[in-house]
Amino acid sequence: MKKFKNGLIRLLLFFLKKGENPYFRDRPKILLATTTALGDTLWSTPGIVALRKSFPLASIGVLTSSIGMELLKNNPDIDDLYLLKEPTLFHFFSLRKKLLNKRYNIALLFHASQRLTLPLIASIGASEIISTDGKNKGLETLCTKTTPDADHEITRREQILEAIQCDMSDKSLRYFPTSDEIIQAENLFEEMHIDKEMPFVIIHPGAKDSYKCWPTKNYIVLGNRFKKEKPVQILIGWGPGEKELAVEIASQIEDALILPEPLSLRVYAALIKLSDLLITNDTGPMHLACALKKPVIAIFAPTKPKNCGPLNVPTAITLARPRTCTPCLRRSCYEPFCLRQISVDEILSAAAKILS
Repeated sequence: MKKFKNGLIRLLLFFLKKGENPYFRDRPKILLATTTALGDTLWSTPGIVALRKSFPLASIGVLTSSIGMELLKNNPDIDDLYLLKEPTLFHFFSLRKKLLNKRYNIALLFHASQRLTLPLIASIGASEIISTDGKNKGLETLCTKTTPDADHEITRREQILEAIQCDMSDKSLRYFPTSDEIIQAENLFEEMHIDKEMPFVIIHPGAKDSYKCWPTKNYIVLGNRFKKEKPVQILIGWGPGEKELAVEIASQIEDALILPEPLSLRVYAALIKLSDLLITNDTGPMHLACALKKPVIAIFAPTKPKNCGPLNVPTAITLARPRTCTPCLRRSCYEPFCLRQISVDEILSAAAKILS
């Protein structure tokens, strides 16, 4: 099936592919593709900064997902954002027309889960198309160059940039909340009667993948131990599909607050910016805290922080354990034993260092 799909794609490109767009080194038109989840998008932000520093006169566009549009829409280093929706022929040709009009001549494929992303880019005439070897669903021949894989996702993107002599000396994640979003978060403080004289701790117990979640009972014990050992105000945060879990935990922690309604991604990020500490799993809010330079305790297992955890982030404390099962069941796991190895005491100790 994979060979059949790729064969159809190559046939389509035979009819669609344009002549190459030449470029001047000091004024390139660069299209960057990052069309997956929250963490993947934020891992691309050091690369966007590096591109702007290396090519200050460049036109930089980003092809991204709906969540990427939210994360990047206030980024000062981006000239144009393009939304890649669920692939349909109409959307493919409509988006292709926009990209053709811009005449991009360098395309950097940082990360994409949709099979049509690379063929779309290959059809617009970029003279350089660069990605990571083995990350393109068997369509590597559509690239002009591929770079080796790397341990950490940020390092992998750095290697793609090196292929166009772009230096990523700063690997810090970037996120830019607006003043209106900060005001909305401050209004939430007032509505929930949060005591600003006490440390404000957000516990986010959920994750897109349940196998990444520290046990629910541990979060309950953690919250109650916090209340006994240190005066803190605890808020249980939640995202799509996580409210039931958050309610269960908040109801068993003395005086714990819970978000009364779902927040937009950007307002939740502003709330994290106002916090003193975020405690969470390997999930999106962890990356937001790193990008906002806010203290975060990140709980890892079975995923590996050396691949997807905070990279040289002084405000982050990572608690990790190796996988206990071979092979790891990942999304089929209903009882993540490896996460049980991380104790409440460890998290309280790490929190004490931060809040002191």
